[in-house]
Amino acid sequence: MNEQNNINRDLCEYLVDLGHKLAEAESKTETYSLHGRDYLVMNGKATEIRERDLERPETKQIFTLQGLVDFIKADVDHLFQDIGHRHIVSVMSPYLVKIVSPLCGQENIRHAIAKCEYEAERIPFGCQMTQDDFVVMMQSRFVETDSRALVLKVVGNMSDQQSNTTADDGVTQQLTVKKGVVTNGTVSFQNPAYLQPIRTFTEVEQPESPFVLRVTPGDAEKKTPTTVALHECDGGAWKIQAVRTIGAFLREALEGCNVEVIA
Repeated sequence: MNEQNNINRDLCEYLVDLGHKLAEAESKTETYSLHGRDYLVMNGKATEIRERDLERPETKQIFTLQGLVDFIKADVDHLFQDIGHRHIVSVMSPYLVKIVSPLCGQENIRHAIAKCEYEAERIPFGCQMTQDDFVVMMQSRFVETDSRALVLKVVGNMSDQQSNTTADDGVTQQLTVKKGVVTNGTVSFQNPAYLQPIRTFTEVEQPESPFVLRVTPGDAEKKTPTTVALHECDGGAWKIQAVRTIGAFLREALEGCNVEVIA
């Protein structure tokens, strides 16, 4: 009886030890080289080890959309030649486009290969500006359109005539004062104005969106000038249009390349 118990005990210990060894073998990882390529074997499955799996590549900084297209087509690092692995050109916003790698490594992560950023200068929407500053902003930060020309005509012809007419004989100064903001001549204007601010990459057409023009009269007695403000009123819809436009530009420019444009 005792002999049978010993046999059973030895058999149980053997099976437990065998189970531990099998579990250890399944979790063990080994590397092998074959035809110049390295493979990682784990749980009976071999996965090719690529250089991009081991170290995160440096993200290439690119300034223009055309530069991004040229980078992909030149492919100096041979990143886009593997038909089985397509990189993604992702339009993240009106200001940012990234090239990301296929899923790679044991953790199935993507690397940012390159990114293109538009350094947008802030346009002071909703801020009261003097007429001169407003005219400069419109001429330098907006695409030339008929609507822009009308806004410039309205603002440029406005005059605060509280102390505009003067007579000076060298001894005394006489002022003819008129209250309020008036226009020199007749100009009709109706809100909203549809304008194209320069807010995204210059290679694509700038999105058109509605704006409300507001004028605040000046006061000569308080020495405050007439000011003008331009208010956005599209709820940010221009950003969606900009992303779509950038995506269309890249799809056309990268036709035939081994990448997928997502916008």
